[in-house]
Amino acid sequence: MSLPTLRIKKFAQLRQVDVAFGDLTVLVGPQATGKSLVLQLLKLAVDSTRVAGTLRRRGFAWEGMEEFCGVYFGEGMERAWTDATTVEFSGRPVHIPPRKRTDDAPRLFYIPAHRTLSVAEGWPAGFRSYKPDTPFVVRDFSEQLLELLTTRQGTEGNVVFPQPRRLKRPFRDLVDEAVFHGGQLKLLSDGPRRQFKLVYPNAEIAYMAWTAGQREFIPLLLGIYHLVPLGVRPRTGSIEWIVIEEPEMGLHSNAIQAVMLLILELMDRGYRVAVSTHSPAILEVLWGLRQLKTGGANPSKLRDLFGLERAGWDVDRLARNVLKKEYRVYYLDYVDHKVDSARSYDISALDPDSAELGERTWGHLLSLSSRVNAAVADVQTSTTK
Repeated sequence: MSLPTLRIKKFAQLRQVDVAFGDLTVLVGPQATGKSLVLQLLKLAVDSTRVAGTLRRRGFAWEGMEEFCGVYFGEGMERAWTDATTVEFSGRPVHIPPRKRTDDAPRLFYIPAHRTLSVAEGWPAGFRSYKPDTPFVVRDFSEQLLELLTTRQGTEGNVVFPQPRRLKRPFRDLVDEAVFHGGQLKLLSDGPRRQFKLVYPNAEIAYMAWTAGQREFIPLLLGIYHLVPLGVRPRTGSIEWIVIEEPEMGLHSNAIQAVMLLILELMDRGYRVAVSTHSPAILEVLWGLRQLKTGGANPSKLRDLFGLERAGWDVDRLARNVLKKEYRVYYLDYVDHKVDSARSYDISALDPDSAELGERTWGHLLSLSSRVNAAVADVQTSTTK
């Protein structure tokens, strides 16, 4: 079966981008090469009429292509889409502005890189609370979190984490060890306001006193709560796709490991996941999964890959499922450093012996370590002569 494919020509800095989305697709590349734009165009391709309907209901208006780009991508992006731009999703053209507006349920859930904006004051902001330069995906994510908390679907009593009915016990243990260190995340009243606090036996720590990693992780955790419904349903409503931008932000490698396991859990539930990243740790996991898959490894090896000495759930069943999945990796970079020349390169093999520099360095995420290793090797060789 062919993979859903997004083809972009001459949009903003994206000169030519072709991405075929597997069950897990990862985009890498330097800053400002357009990874977020690719993913925002994917959101628009999957949910175009719903996006237009949401914006209209929230009081936004536009006349023509330029104004819609400013509303959807954020102020300053009005001229990103020109008469030369073409965007196709699985052979169907994507139109800006969308030709219809509907109240359809979303098919793609988007967790943006700017997710800390969603809880900047310890509580999610509303859709219209942001400045004009804020992209739709940030506004929409914040609104989803606000609904999750105001309807108390994201809490058990006043506890956000840990919840016995949320996530499997080993996942909760990994998250606690990597992020919270025995603390409870709660929603507590402070006068007339409710806000997040980390509660320890002898302290209640307010949101702005948390570590940067804890602040980054909370909206990501809440987004995952939205995608993992209580009860027997594996998925949330109409959602089929998940986008997570830079899940590693502010996190130690142990926390990144926990996030990658949560992503595998989402894939196991039948979601198609797309991720952008600057972390070689995420590609290390993908490379390991590819080696296990192509080598026909015993599913129990997934336990070794993540260092899970004792697992309280059926890791082998999870492994059998995720090792059947399709994994894709794309590298975005400028051609000759021209600002409007970004292109995509398929580096899904992650071959460290590839003749292509972009692939063997995993989109240059390994370039520094390669140079350091080469320099140290030269020094060691010269000192032994």
